[in-house]
Amino acid sequence: LFWTMAMATKKLAQRLTKQTSMILQIDIQDNYRYYTYNFNHLVATGKLMMNVSKALGIPMMITEYAKKNFGPTANEFAEDMHEGIQILQKDKFSVLMENHIKEAVEKINPKQVIAYGLEGHVCVQQSVLDLLDQGYEVHVLTDGTSSRTKLDRATALHRMAKAGAHLTTAEACMFDYVPDASSPEFKEMLAPIKKRKVFPEKFGHLFQLKQLLELSEYKSL
Repeated sequence: LFWTMAMATKKLAQRLTKQTSMILQIDIQDNYRYYTYNFNHLVATGKLMMNVSKALGIPMMITEYAKKNFGPTANEFAEDMHEGIQILQKDKFSVLMENHIKEAVEKINPKQVIAYGLEGHVCVQQSVLDLLDQGYEVHVLTDGTSSRTKLDRATALHRMAKAGAHLTTAEACMFDYVPDASSPEFKEMLAPIKKRKVFPEKFGHLFQLKQLLELSEYKSL
């Protein structure tokens, strides 16, 4: 029964390809660092995705929400910026509620969108739901998405997954893009992976999702 319901409401994910996807970093800005759960982990994930974008030529978009209040994109990203990245401003929560961003996404014309950022239960969630509604295949990075509280973060991931988004991680995406360890692209990716500073013990998203699933309607199926 569970499988039948899942198949009826959710499209199967395809393997990621650099020719058909784009990377969307949502609102990882300076002023969020003071109250975001595990902000440093998000920075590490974002830096890795910027390197992936550069090495593989994947279009990348960075949004900044209400920059006057929340500041610019976190300064740790400065050294990884490259000409393939667009930085776009927004005043609404969902990226697709801003016409200029919607048009920029349409110009790239991706089949797959890798999305992550802040806050998970607000701008990321609304953006992901709108992208799904527009027919994009959306992959949400659990190691690149957070909120002020663990509960808001976990609940948002759960809701996005139920809506049809595919939960994944930055390294999982990278290995999907570069499935051959003997390729020059793979070797180019090793350096940013090795220098990436991650804090997985602080990001108990799998445990929290398990708790949510146990409390959900799926428990009785």
